[in-house]
Amino acid sequence: MLSIRLFKSSILAFSLAISVQAPAQAKTAQQIFDEGSTALAEQRFDDALKSFENLDKMSIKDINVQSSIRIRKGEALARLGRNLEAQNNFITALEQIDQTLPNFAADIFLANKYLGEMAYNRYDYPAAGEYYLKAADFADRPAVKLNSMAGAIAVLMFVDTNRALEIAKQADEISQSDKSIDKDIRAQTSMLLGRAYLNMQEFAQARRHFGKAVTLLGGLTQSSYINDIQARSDYATASALLDDPEKMRQYLSFTGAGRFEGSAFLKASDVSLPACDPAKDIFPDDVVIVELGISSNGTVTYSRPIYSNKPQKIAVIFAQAVKNWSWTVDEVATIDPFYRALTRLELRCTQETPPQPTPRSFLADNLVKWLGKENIEPQNDLSDAAFALKLTKELASFGEQKPYAKQPKKGVFTWYALSKNAAFAYNKQAEFLDLAIERAREVSAPVEVLAFLQLHKPFDDRDSGLEHLKRLRVQPEFEEDAIIRAILNLTINDSEKRGKNSEYVIGLLQEVIDDTRLQERHPLKIGAQVRLASLYQQLGAEDYARTAFQATGLSAGQCAAVDSRPKLQSTGSLSSLYPNDMLRMSITGFTKAEYDITADGKVVNERIVMAYPPFGFTKASEKIIAKGTYEKSYRPDGGLGCSTATNVIRFKTPR
Repeated sequence: MLSIRLFKSSILAFSLAISVQAPAQAKTAQQIFDEGSTALAEQRFDDALKSFENLDKMSIKDINVQSSIRIRKGEALARLGRNLEAQNNFITALEQIDQTLPNFAADIFLANKYLGEMAYNRYDYPAAGEYYLKAADFADRPAVKLNSMAGAIAVLMFVDTNRALEIAKQADEISQSDKSIDKDIRAQTSMLLGRAYLNMQEFAQARRHFGKAVTLLGGLTQSSYINDIQARSDYATASALLDDPEKMRQYLSFTGAGRFEGSAFLKASDVSLPACDPAKDIFPDDVVIVELGISSNGTVTYSRPIYSNKPQKIAVIFAQAVKNWSWTVDEVATIDPFYRALTRLELRCTQETPPQPTPRSFLADNLVKWLGKENIEPQNDLSDAAFALKLTKELASFGEQKPYAKQPKKGVFTWYALSKNAAFAYNKQAEFLDLAIERAREVSAPVEVLAFLQLHKPFDDRDSGLEHLKRLRVQPEFEEDAIIRAILNLTINDSEKRGKNSEYVIGLLQEVIDDTRLQERHPLKIGAQVRLASLYQQLGAEDYARTAFQATGLSAGQCAAVDSRPKLQSTGSLSSLYPNDMLRMSITGFTKAEYDITADGKVVNERIVMAYPPFGFTKASEKIIAKGTYEKSYRPDGGLGCSTATNVIRFKTPR
């Protein structure tokens, strides 16, 4: 989040109190310390750690010197990614060191700054704020002090906004009154003061300070440094919240929104959002703006909240959700590095229910049971991109040897997990799945496992996937199994354009209904009957639809859970709904919408859950979504045909 400046340790200002017996030729503690400090400065962190570990083993009498060495050791550990060990060293050192001694101020600053960064990275904003403020107390000059105060303000506005505002006022006063502070730092303190006001819902005050930051950075020029984009984006956000669309669009046009339509961010398959939950005080109308960066391997490098209507309750929850998003390497390559480094999204909670069971989900338990727990690698809290890195590194460790020769079932799991991973494109996912199927056949996996794997083969277009399903349906090993045959029939039905192939699809569904190998109330039979009812409804055969639905024995509220989702039929004329001023300024973007579909195919309860740029296309998108029409579904009470459907709208200008 913030840069950490290396200091010469105050330990060099006086001799070390060492009691150690060693040959005359042995290096002194001071020499070892010097070597470790040099290694740190040269980013040779393994060498630095060795030096400070050697010092740590010596019999050093002065507890303050011990603590100083421990802080340097903690720094080396932190730079090596061993954060828990580093944290323990920092905390122990701070507990023991005499913080009134000026010679150790640099060490105390360093430990607190690192602890602040670690707390920030694990989204412990209360702790991060306190560590940053403590670091500020031990800073050696105003610019360094302001840097630490900036870290505290950025997190505390989502913990205690009033307190953050007071600290921001102090920081702004220091930066504006001290002529030695450069304009970039003064602009940063103005921005942070503005954001504190923004999260206090004092939008006019916020915009005034954002305007000051823009001016300090040179005004609305073609300059596109990170600070420029942040200040202009802040100003645009405040203008949107002040219902000043003209100023919003003016400042957006100088953020680069006109050169980046943003929809590449939607290519991740695991762009999950927090669920709307009154118990957690997260409601559909709540909004959070999150800033994020993406690495070249598809993981999120950082995500932090910028604004929320409930900053102290929900902002950090959304930032944590974004941190777990993933992209494929190919998808990341399509995003300009500038926008990978910094992009802001307008986000709301999702009302999507857990995915309804698909026909193929009936085979999932067979795979898990056959694999056994010992062969399933837990993903835990890792994003797809991070989990992919872990699994591919494990595969690479086998070298020329055949992976998992002694654990063939684990090989099936690993390749299946990679085939579902959002960090890979369709063609690579298909390669992994073929490896999983090959290994499963080698070890004589049950037919249910082979069918499950084949049903998950990824395709980048509907027609190829449909042809694959039809080929599977006539394979003898699958044709003879009643459940697999029924699953394939229903899956083909859900993939077909039913309006054009009604007779074929009716035959597929009727075959499942008539199959005596399945129990009369088997879930797959009920699923076929519900689909048949909706198909007859679309064909205008109301009596047939009613008869088919009555055979399910379901209540009116149960049918949507086992029916397939209605397909989009038309969107109407949408070009006229591109906001004229956004079009005139060539501002592009995207939105993701959620909405419900009534039984007669109309859209209701539309709302935007994701948008780029923030507040740019939200209102226009709601109008566009409302114009959509869908297939009719049979519902005896005329209720919803589908709850919480999603769609994406891209706003592109002619190139």
